[in-house]
Amino acid sequence: MSATLRDDTPRDRIGAVAAVAIAVALYSHLYDRFQLPPRLPGSIGLILGGDVLPLLVVPLLFVRFVLRDRPGRYGFLWPGLRSLLLHAGGAFVAMLPFVLWLSTRPEFQAFYPSPAFPPARQHGIGLAFLWFLHHAPQLFATEFCFRGFLLLPLARTLGIARAIVVQTAPYVLLHQDKPPLELAQAAWGGVVFGWIAWRTGSFLPAFLAHWAVAVAMDWLCFRALHP
Repeated sequence: MSATLRDDTPRDRIGAVAAVAIAVALYSHLYDRFQLPPRLPGSIGLILGGDVLPLLVVPLLFVRFVLRDRPGRYGFLWPGLRSLLLHAGGAFVAMLPFVLWLSTRPEFQAFYPSPAFPPARQHGIGLAFLWFLHHAPQLFATEFCFRGFLLLPLARTLGIARAIVVQTAPYVLLHQDKPPLELAQAAWGGVVFGWIAWRTGSFLPAFLAHWAVAVAMDWLCFRALHP
């Protein structure tokens, strides 16, 4: 394990990191429901204003200008191509049974691909648009917030087991608007993605695995809609 991960993080910073992470996660979750600012045009604006800004930009600014720390200590670093692919692949395999099972259920086929983006339910081009211009930036920001910014300093202070529990709990609660069985998948995802982020010191393998899971779920549900 790298020296970066063995550095001690002062406990007074843990409280601040946790408070910011929970605040931005709640803001992101409630952004569209309550029409929170900033209101950016189009579906891309929804992702930028509701996900990228609160979950990625705000925590990075907090690390740099309030904590005066290095983003690399919060998972914003390149783990190497081999490590990225091996850990992301392992995490995807660990999540695959959930994806294969849930994608056969009617409530998931009604929810995926997202009805909020009708072209993704109608044709392959719309589906690709959803994957690359919506899922990719959204999940990049989400994984940095939960598996980088929040998890790694918690793990250095509390240990990885407790850190995974702490970061998984709010992550699961933010899935409450989705089909109920999604909560079980989110809980397992919090464990799997948290573990590989700790192992690599980077949120990037978790992001790649999470994106692959989203793509697989969308594709399987899309195929069920268009036999």
